[in-house]
This record gives sequence, structure tokens and C-alpha cells, in this order.
Amino acid sequence: MRMPTALRSLDDRVLGRRRRAEGSAEDGTVRERETRVVERPANGESPTGGPRGTSDGAREALSVVYRISRLVFLVLAAVVALGILFILAPTNPDNGVVQLVTDVADGAAGPFRDVFTVDDDAERELVVNYAFAAAVYVLAAFLVRKLPGGKA
Repeated sequence: MRMPTALRSLDDRVLGRRRRAEGSAEDGTVRERETRVVERPANGESPTGGPRGTSDGAREALSVVYRISRLVFLVLAAVVALGILFILAPTNPDNGVVQLVTDVADGAAGPFRDVFTVDDDAERELVVNYAFAAAVYVLAAFLVRKLPGGKA
């Protein structure tokens, strides 16, 4: 049973198929052949979004790694920002949440601890270095997003 022409063209548009008629001169019959339409982006990526030459499974795994990396960088930036808040605001240093956040923020900002020095004000020096660490983590999350296949 053949599908009505209007439904066939709707089906073709929805499924992204084109039909090409192939005729036979001997008996006058016309057969239709389906072909899939695949649009390739002009930016050097494959149609599924990753770098050319990678399989779908590898591309999906890379996408998951990028998402996890971005999440880790953004969480580190948020923890360091909370650390700045807990340094500047009058907080109870014996509170478990304050201790946890300041310990994690201190570890995350560790490589950036001595980038800037401020004479005679240790608290201000700590805040400046923590802010620099948070900015670096946000920048890293942004750069991971810009990698080929890193778009979510």
C-alpha cells in the first residue's frame, strides 16, 4: 500500500529523507529510492558535533569528560569564592561547614597562594590570591567549553 503524497512529503521532511524517482523505460513503472540527508557543518566538525575522524562513542565519552571537567572547575571556583566570603565575614571558625569550606578553598587555591604579596595585611593577601584562583578556575571552565566537542 502506498502512502498518500501529502503524507509522504511530510514523512520525508520529518525524517530528513529525499525520494528520488527511478523509472524504467520498458514497462513505464516508477520506483522510489530513499536517501538520507546529512548536513555537514562548515567549521571542521562532523555532523554529530565532534572533531572529524572520531567515532560516536569516543565523541560521547569526550563530551562527558568535558562536562565533568567544567563542573569540577566551576565547583572549585564556587568553593574558593565561599572561602573569600568566610574570610571577610565574621564567621565561627569552629563550625563544621566553615571549616570544610575553608579547608577545601585553601587546597584549591594552594597553587595560587603566593602569586600576589600584600605587605602588612595577610587577610587582604589571602583574599587577593583566592580571588585570582577563582578567576583561573572560571577561565579554565570557559576554555574547556571552547574545545572541539566541548559544547554541551
